[in-house]
Amino acid sequence: MKKTGFLKLHAMRISLGLAIVLLMLLNAAGVIPLGFVQRLENYAYDQRLQWTMPDTVDPRIVIVDIDERSLQEQGHWPWPRHQIAKMMDVLFDTYQIDVLGFDVLFAEPDGSSGLGQLEQLARTDLKDNPAFNEALARLRPSLRYDQVFADALKNRRIALGYYFRHDGQADSRVGSLPKPALAA
Repeated sequence: MKKTGFLKLHAMRISLGLAIVLLMLLNAAGVIPLGFVQRLENYAYDQRLQWTMPDTVDPRIVIVDIDERSLQEQGHWPWPRHQIAKMMDVLFDTYQIDVLGFDVLFAEPDGSSGLGQLEQLARTDLKDNPAFNEALARLRPSLRYDQVFADALKNRRIALGYYFRHDGQADSRVGSLPKPALAA
């Protein structure tokens, strides 16, 4: 009688252990995501870093993040280039930063100032309006947002985001992996 109770107890422990192992395997495979396991792994990772890393926090390095609060205050992304230029001026002139790095790709021209539409009006409907043409000539430099941004970059230590293209093709392979560097 005692032997069957002992076997049932071990069978229950083994079954429970196998069920836990199966659940963890399904979590690791991504079939059944378990949030608490991810939080536990993140906590363990943070603890391991705190215990093993030397004191490497450098107060001179600051990461400025474009977060939800920034988007609420400044508007949707992408921000106009003149706005980014103003932020660069504040960082360099007020906070006296030494180097600025962008993890942003400024790949396309910024047409958000409306300069193109104003120039179209100056060529068509308002071409005979000297006050409009004079005001446009006066405002044009401040409405060339790409140039305002480029001027803000001058004589400053700034690293801009970029990407490599090896094939010389324009956007024909975007989203696909390049050929392997070495044969399998």
